[in-house]
Amino acid sequence: ATQVTSMEDRALSPNYAAPEQFSGAPATTACDIYALGAILYELICGQRALDRRSTDTASADILKAPSRRVVALPDAAGAASTRGLTSPRQLQRHVAGDLDAICLRALETDPERRYRSAAEMDADIAAHMSHRPVAARETRVPRRALLLVRRNPVATLASGMALVLAVTLLISLAMQSVRLAAERDRAEHVLEFLVETFRSADPTHTLGEQLTARHVLTNGALRMQLELDDQPEMRTELSHTIVDVLMTLGLYEDASELLSRFRPVKGPVEQRIRHDYLVARLNHELAQYDKADEMTRSILADPDLNDAMRADVLELRASILGGSGERFEALDVMRNVHALRSEILGERDPRTLQTQREIARALGSLGKNEEALELVLDVLPALQEALPAGHPEVAATHKLASSLHRRAGNLDEAFDHSQQALRVLIQVYGEDHLVVAGALNGLANVEVRQGQLGDALLHYTQSVEMYERHLGADHPRPAMARYNLGVFQYRELKDLDAAVENLQRSVAAAEKAWDEYDTNTNIFALGLALVLSDLGRLAEAEALLRRAIEAFAATRGDNTENLAVARAELGRVRMLVGDTESARNLLESSLPVLIAHFGEDDVDVHRARSALAELNTIASR
Repeated sequence: ATQVTSMEDRALSPNYAAPEQFSGAPATTACDIYALGAILYELICGQRALDRRSTDTASADILKAPSRRVVALPDAAGAASTRGLTSPRQLQRHVAGDLDAICLRALETDPERRYRSAAEMDADIAAHMSHRPVAARETRVPRRALLLVRRNPVATLASGMALVLAVTLLISLAMQSVRLAAERDRAEHVLEFLVETFRSADPTHTLGEQLTARHVLTNGALRMQLELDDQPEMRTELSHTIVDVLMTLGLYEDASELLSRFRPVKGPVEQRIRHDYLVARLNHELAQYDKADEMTRSILADPDLNDAMRADVLELRASILGGSGERFEALDVMRNVHALRSEILGERDPRTLQTQREIARALGSLGKNEEALELVLDVLPALQEALPAGHPEVAATHKLASSLHRRAGNLDEAFDHSQQALRVLIQVYGEDHLVVAGALNGLANVEVRQGQLGDALLHYTQSVEMYERHLGADHPRPAMARYNLGVFQYRELKDLDAAVENLQRSVAAAEKAWDEYDTNTNIFALGLALVLSDLGRLAEAEALLRRAIEAFAATRGDNTENLAVARAELGRVRMLVGDTESARNLLESSLPVLIAHFGEDDVDVHRARSALAELNTIASR
């Protein structure tokens, strides 16, 4: 019954996934082209093409040309000004044409209508950069003439000086080049950076070596440092995109290095705020809650923070508070986020619905399981209506529904929701991903309650191995998964030696990632102390229990139940070493708290009752 501070994997929106992947289609070259188009779209517009998707596989946001999207930005005038342009319409005219056509060709809903290969898309981008016609755009005669002038001005003048149109076009081009030089250079640099970064993974450029996503991203970061030193705003924008992906992949050290290297000193205030937000997110992912809390407080005090970003920062703050054990405060903050998003986006927007799901999660952590389950079962069909079939946010809602059903004893429903979540996440992310590791852990929790111990052992083990393969053994997430495995081996399999090994490793990793007095570290230590006590290693168990009691009592969060479990177990240990007076005080003060939190049938309640009964037997002799 010991409560681990929640660090469940939250499925991130697959903003670069092709529509066919949502229905379980295998990844193909067409999917890669779609992802490349989505990134190009984001770099041009400053917004993701996949945000706020509808039930259609190609939403209005995706089908809207970048030039139409960029002019509708809330700060379109500011975006134009930072690019050396005088108005949003001028910015729109600059983006319209080739860039619209290239993006929309790559983002076609039908895979057959996209570019057939990266080389074909590369050719169109190269054509745009060298002012030649692009295959994605129907090029009429005047446009071809203009492009011819831009490619070969001297030859064109020599052969066509008698044509007034050619002269006029050339003069117009020269004037436009002066006005838009800064924006054109920026666009060309972004396009070149994007193409070269993805091209770095081509086996023909790596002598056959298959590079990972980490290699591609870190190569892109190195190229930014070498090539964009004189363009800090563009470099910052690109670095934020790479950091976002690195954190999604769990590559936190790389993300941290990039954030440190490219901190914006000048430039748009939005970039500075986003940088600080990403730093706070990184600290939260590493369970460095104090640092993350300090950063979010600083961001929220910034007078330039807009409401949309405020909602994102508050959502992160709620997660930090929950991770620190301040669950009532976390619930209050999530309700504020819901109010903000309802006003900005509307009640039925997917992000507003996702906020309701997180309110349900917070309610569940406070023991309000019935209220939480009712809310999440209301949110689930609304999200299924608002998002495409097979969306990871729907899977995340299935995961939470499974956990709440399991706590309520509805094991068939819990198993069904867990299976649905796992099926969707494998379709979207593949079988070897951090989010899938979290779903396997959730499925194992249900299987334990169903008595399917063989399946549970398999899935717990797969979860640990998957986490460690991606994050390393010393990361907090593998440590938590290994803790769950150790507790399962102890409570269900009665394999105390295996349990001790896994729990010792989880405690060591937690001490390295956090410190000896962190809440999660001492929850792991409490689990280890229970096993050591049963093995007769009482001195080791008592040392861990006393440290845990000190840590739980000092924490700013609500650790009442964890403190009661630790005090009850210390009472049992003191009984075994003959200190009956201390044992009785500890057991009698802890038992009512355990019953109030976990109920009469809980395993820790039974353990404390048995120890108290044995103590009474000793006293009666």
